Amino acid sequence: MRLVGIVVAATLGWTTFAGAAGTAADRCEASKLHAAGKKSYCRAREAAKGVLGHVPGYAKCDAAFVAAFAKAEAGAGSGVCPTQGDAPALETHLDAAGDAVLAALAGTRFVDNGDGTVTDTQTRLVWEQKTDDGTLHDKDELYTWSNGVEAPDGTAFTVFLGGLNNCASAGGYLYSGGFAGHCDWRLPTITELWTIFPVCPPGPPCLDPVFGPLGVASAYWSGTTGSDPATAWFVHYGVGGGAEADKNAFGYVRAVRGGW
Repeated sequence: MRLVGIVVAATLGWTTFAGAAGTAADRCEASKLHAAGKKSYCRAREAAKGVLGHVPGYAKCDAAFVAAFAKAEAGAGSGVCPTQGDAPALETHLDAAGDAVLAALAGTRFVDNGDGTVTDTQTRLVWEQKTDDGTLHDKDELYTWSNGVEAPDGTAFTVFLGGLNNCASAGGYLYSGGFAGHCDWRLPTITELWTIFPVCPPGPPCLDPVFGPLGVASAYWSGTTGSDPATAWFVHYGVGGGAEADKNAFGYVRAVRGGW
């Protein structure tokens, strides 16, 4: 009987926590976390079927997740849950995390997320892909690190990162907009840049094609200041190697976020 009770309770959504301690908002949040965990488990189970040659049924995992979120919000009452209508955004994050785990277990390092980004399954860094379409992501766009001598106020920060992180908030906690749905893009450190710049015989370009096309010179700024406060480190993907350059010089950029 106890096992049956547990199984039944696990299917009830928000009402699972109706008798639990905490406010209605707390119980709504707990129900959503419960639904997120069930979705992740469901997708992992279906992915395992795919590895064994069967067709994974991800649709049922997705449908159950969306229904559970709707039930949690409806059961709590209008405006009670800390967030509302966030199932699609959170579903994207959960699916990306599951895909990255699947790729890592399969021995795949770089995963194309299908939204203009690439996940490195070794470092968990998420990188911007470059394009050849004249947008902020274009491989041929050049930016400065500093508008003066030392401060991070050049176009790499004001125009490039400013454009990627152009987000809006509602109620001070729910953010929308931003490149690939995120608002925390930054320039990588020099150490992070080296992680995607492997030793690559017989020669350059030394970058996996999944990251998109390289610029003409392909010297990419890092966010790391050099030995002189007026310089910053860059990595040159086109010919190999790296060095320091004056911060008011022009260089290419590649945004990153996350990590372990």
